Amino acid sequence: MAVVGVRAGVRVRHLLLLLTALVTVAALVPAFTAPAAAATPDPPSPAAAGPSCPAAMRFWTPHVAAADAAAADPGAVAPSALSARGRTAFGATLSRMLAGRRGPFRWVTPTGCKRTNSSAAPSGRAARPARTGARTNARTAAGPVSPAAAGPATQSANWSGFESEDGSFTGASMEWKVPAPVAPSPDVEAHVTIWPGIGGDGGSGNVLVQAGTETQHHAGGGSDIYAWTEIVPNENEIEISGFPVHAGDDMAADAAWDPGSKNAVFFLVNYTTGDMTAPITRQVTTGPSGSTAEWIVERPVSCGSTCVYTPLMNFGTESVKNGAADKTAGGTTTSQYIGALGTYHPVDLMTCASFLVESSDPPIGKPAADVNGTGDFTEAWRSVGQADSVNCTWKIDPGGESYRATNAGGSSIQLTDTTANRIITCENATLNGTTGDASQDASTALIGTVTGGDLTSCSDLNGGSWSVSHTANTTWRITGDVPGTDGSTSSDISGISADVTGFYSGGQCAFRVTGDVPKGKASYQNPDLLHITGADLAVSNATGAGCGPAGIANGDTASLAGVYEVISPGIKVNP
Repeated sequence: MAVVGVRAGVRVRHLLLLLTALVTVAALVPAFTAPAAAATPDPPSPAAAGPSCPAAMRFWTPHVAAADAAAADPGAVAPSALSARGRTAFGATLSRMLAGRRGPFRWVTPTGCKRTNSSAAPSGRAARPARTGARTNARTAAGPVSPAAAGPATQSANWSGFESEDGSFTGASMEWKVPAPVAPSPDVEAHVTIWPGIGGDGGSGNVLVQAGTETQHHAGGGSDIYAWTEIVPNENEIEISGFPVHAGDDMAADAAWDPGSKNAVFFLVNYTTGDMTAPITRQVTTGPSGSTAEWIVERPVSCGSTCVYTPLMNFGTESVKNGAADKTAGGTTTSQYIGALGTYHPVDLMTCASFLVESSDPPIGKPAADVNGTGDFTEAWRSVGQADSVNCTWKIDPGGESYRATNAGGSSIQLTDTTANRIITCENATLNGTTGDASQDASTALIGTVTGGDLTSCSDLNGGSWSVSHTANTTWRITGDVPGTDGSTSSDISGISADVTGFYSGGQCAFRVTGDVPKGKASYQNPDLLHITGADLAVSNATGAGCGPAGIANGDTASLAGVYEVISPGIKVNP
């Protein structure tokens, strides 16, 4: 994404050691023929990063051709800021990534940094404990293996691919084709990002080290494709703006952590163009625990006035190759393909509504099959999904007999006009109401009521600003069937009525949405847990000069897509 500039933003990725032809360093040497002059290559020269770059970032420019240096002394092209183990590991990684590849390759030196508006923190159902795997006493380069069976798939609201919790990871890598920018219609904002990485999914204080590429299709036309690196939460995403990346390019990336020097190390190569980044280091106080490694296709976060998971761009099928990781124990490093790791499992990408209720709905992205013996797998796009709040869950905090529904961790409610594909996102929204023990009315149990709400500071991805408020004198009733012996019941919410006003393209639009949450969209189960997954509502009373440009008209169908998780001792259904 030559002279290289770098752009930083807010995304979360992971990086992994990329093993193109995974063989021992000694076996790789014959792939290169070094002239005698390169027998003692000069070490790289460090240079501080340019404007807007994070502190302690350095770009290292080797003085010799990549192939010559790797053949004569792979460690000589490694940054001197790394520990001895880190330099050896980097040299071996460089040799693996270039082995058998047709050059010539060119070093590209980043010169500056640029911020993006993308973000991508991992979304897991729960923090996973770190696992320990088998340790080895010497570096061995992984060869083809008969992969162990993958564990059961887990679900995520933003990741798809494979993850390992085998522990002690210090690097991750893989190879992939850069997707072309494709969206279901010109006015849909859809992104996809692909990366390997270590850390970030489980354990306290788990830092993410990752690198990859992102392809963006912008609403209204236009697209962007770029390469990036990131350390989360230490810094935002950094786009490598001078490193050309195009749709269809054969890319590879390695992201590593050197505990001895407290440096993250990044290296990317574009096999199609022959460009490769000079080594990039970033010194940080706290690095990843190394409990997890990931090889991921992701829908990232896009941040304007609010932050949402973007719809998933149609990448078709993505062939990931040479997915592998480095594990370090006792001062020695071992490289292994995904299938040779002690534990690994696929990750399925779900929309927030499906993810929160552990739905059987099909994922919007998932691995098509298990990895093979050389770390290869195919990732399959299933559907575009929709924009989702960055934290899917709402929680209702009890206060005596009343409760207040608030967004947890900065999540939001979304009001989606499904006819016009207009998505209005409201941060810090609240609902207010009362609950009590369920009362019976024939075959229906009244569980609680929602009597008010405040959904302000709303916006859409096209520059409009909105506010949504509960309509006066209306009550939403949380009702359900007579509970079963286990206290479970399917519920509905009747009488939803919300007024929406906002400014779009210089004009003011006002409309009302009315309807019910039917059974199957809300479910209750003891003890004290209620999930409300959304509703399709009717749009009426659409007036104002802004409604036409916003695409909102009477008779449209809108979806109230906020997902509430109600936890309150006031809600009680006695079997």
